[in-house]
Amino acid sequence: MFQYIRPDNKAFAGISNWFISARSNNKYLLTLRDMLYQYWKDYDCTLQYYMFHRFFGMIAKEFPEVITTMPKGYNPTPILLGRRLNDDFDEKWMQKLTATCSFHKTTYRVKKQTLQNKNSFYCKIIEMYSNE
Repeated sequence: MFQYIRPDNKAFAGISNWFISARSNNKYLLTLRDMLYQYWKDYDCTLQYYMFHRFFGMIAKEFPEVITTMPKGYNPTPILLGRRLNDDFDEKWMQKLTATCSFHKTTYRVKKQTLQNKNSFYCKIIEMYSNE
């Protein structure tokens, strides 16, 4: 999981939930899954945006050994590309970024102008991977 620092709020476990990797039957994630299943049985909407993070924090308190031994990545780097999807493509910057981190958080929701700018990071990435 990627990690971020939130010293102002102890209810959060300091994780990003957009990329999670674990071995099959990980007891920590199975517990989290069960909590989420129970939540969705009782509610049909998200009452709190950081619900996942709060559940994760609760489990972290129950299984502190899992949190301390869990490999973590630092999340500011993999979110940089997502913030530049609308910008003009910069090959040197892209090479430097992908040499630093293999996974990146992006989105499919981009501005209309971005789709029209064939030199945007978004369009260049789509072009690179649709030609494979």
